[in-house]
Amino acid sequence: MIEDEDYNHAHTHNADLHTRSDPYTDTHHTCEPPPQIIPPLSEEAIIEIVKKGQLNTISLRLPCVCNFRCSHCYNAEQFKKVVHDKNAVTYKEVAHVLDQAFDLGARYVWIVGEGEPFFYKSQTKTFLSLLDHMNQGGARPLIFTNCTLITKDLARALSKKDVFIIGKMNSLNPRVQNEMCGTKFAYSKLKQGIENLIEAGFTDDPTRLSMETIISKRNYTEIPVLWRLFRSKNIIPFVEKCTPPVEKGAFRTFLKDTYVEPQKMRTLFDTLLTIDQTVYGYTWDPVKTYPIAALGCTAVRTSCGITPTGDVQLCAYTKGILGNVKETPLREILLSEEVIHIKTAVYCPDGSLHYGCRSLTVNVTGDRFAVDPFWREFEGECL
Repeated sequence: MIEDEDYNHAHTHNADLHTRSDPYTDTHHTCEPPPQIIPPLSEEAIIEIVKKGQLNTISLRLPCVCNFRCSHCYNAEQFKKVVHDKNAVTYKEVAHVLDQAFDLGARYVWIVGEGEPFFYKSQTKTFLSLLDHMNQGGARPLIFTNCTLITKDLARALSKKDVFIIGKMNSLNPRVQNEMCGTKFAYSKLKQGIENLIEAGFTDDPTRLSMETIISKRNYTEIPVLWRLFRSKNIIPFVEKCTPPVEKGAFRTFLKDTYVEPQKMRTLFDTLLTIDQTVYGYTWDPVKTYPIAALGCTAVRTSCGITPTGDVQLCAYTKGILGNVKETPLREILLSEEVIHIKTAVYCPDGSLHYGCRSLTVNVTGDRFAVDPFWREFEGECL
């Protein structure tokens, strides 16, 4: 369980981000890769997936409302519009595009919203019915959720399915958590939801629970403590850089309240690596796993995103439409000349398959083939 003393610990044992030190003295002399949400792919496997127009995962944005108004959310004002959009995908259309993805090799489905997925329902089907459809297709749903709707009964029901849960915890300080989520009940309800999941066995080996933390000015110094807490509870940390919004007004707010400079971000990643190496015996590459510490992202090459109206994107958060599954089969979209060009392009100066964050790059520069400007500074090669 996550107890109140964990919150107190966050304020008395913060890691020193300037010296990249860790306040604990446990050490491990051998290091191995950290636990992952999905099995990592070799570069050879990624190249093969791209060459054949296949998928390893697919990201799904369902048309549903949300009970949070997160300050960092790229789409906070759109939820109600999406739910009532006459062009929103039906349950049948969602199931059909999933079947196409499964035929292309997808074995994992990232369910990233549009809002809180446990609010999703169609006229005849529930969200749990959709999860069953994914399992029947041989895929595991990876569900991003704020956990506020996860009761004891729902946690037990989910535990009987092949699903992985990614909750959303940005701070152990109730005030900061509530402010970042835009609601007064975020901290207390999230805590209860996590406890219900733990009680239902989600942190038993191998764990099926992760916690997403958005790196922000408000929680920057607290993240090493969150990292240690999650590791100690057998919860996989999902600490990531926030994707900036495209709209000018929202972008100005992002710069003021959320944006963390590349050098500070790199210091944080190095601090988290030090904790893993010295305390938990894990090692990973801060540069190659940017923008998600220790986990990385291969979505642009091995996945695609489906919007609530059926548009296909490079990933769930990258602006720019590649096609629409209501009009064109998914395989045909993925094998188009434009998509293959994007998926096979070299974005890294060393010629490797890494590409930084495409959503940040496209949303900021408007160029699908640009080098991620944030990542170059994060890596230490300032433009």
